[in-house]
Amino acid sequence: MTERRLDTELWSHPDFQGLSTGAKLLYLYSWSNNHCNAAGLYRISLETIAFETRLPLAEIPTYLEELGPLDVEWQNGQKTLWVKKFLKHQGRSPKFLVAVAHALDQISDQDLVKTYLQYNNTLSIPYRYPIDSQSIDNSYSTDRDRDSVKTQYRVQRLSDLSVFKEELSPRYPNLDWNHEIEKCWTYWEPKDKGSKKKPNWKLRLMNWLDNAAKRQPGERAPVVYTRPEDLGVNYG
Repeated sequence: MTERRLDTELWSHPDFQGLSTGAKLLYLYSWSNNHCNAAGLYRISLETIAFETRLPLAEIPTYLEELGPLDVEWQNGQKTLWVKKFLKHQGRSPKFLVAVAHALDQISDQDLVKTYLQYNNTLSIPYRYPIDSQSIDNSYSTDRDRDSVKTQYRVQRLSDLSVFKEELSPRYPNLDWNHEIEKCWTYWEPKDKGSKKKPNWKLRLMNWLDNAAKRQPGERAPVVYTRPEDLGVNYG
């Protein structure tokens, strides 16, 4: 069972005392639910919150607004909850900070991760920023080399997939990019463990997004990409 530290003086804090009953429950839940990770920054849906707390779904956005003065931020577009003071009250050992870095690996929004690290800039969180497409393009001389690195060897965690966002996300305006790539990663990452074969992640994403678009009215028809020219790769 995971243990969490919470300041007992919270109950005498004026901002907490001024909360509605539902907001108080939501605040305690934000610290103690099973989705909360070492960073206190985690993806969760309003539906999940409503199911686990038994709070009315329609009232949860109002409760979340109440938590602003207590430094709990709801990123609606990302379906991400950030308990900003969470890390302050937890352990700060090197081992725990490694766990924080691993938790940040699961956040695909790099701007949000950057903001998180700046907020906690007094701590030495060993987070490694993912590679970007510009650095790849400057390091490899041929289209084949660039595609090999970008789609295979350098994708080591969820946030690395952000290198494809600029190119692929405009093709699917009705899809939630971060939600879909997280589902794609969750599906494939366990299957890749122990495999010596380096997967083509760009091809995977294109197939995944096209299949997701099939379920979205007005989106592109599903296409299965199998040829190099479909990926814009010129081997000539």
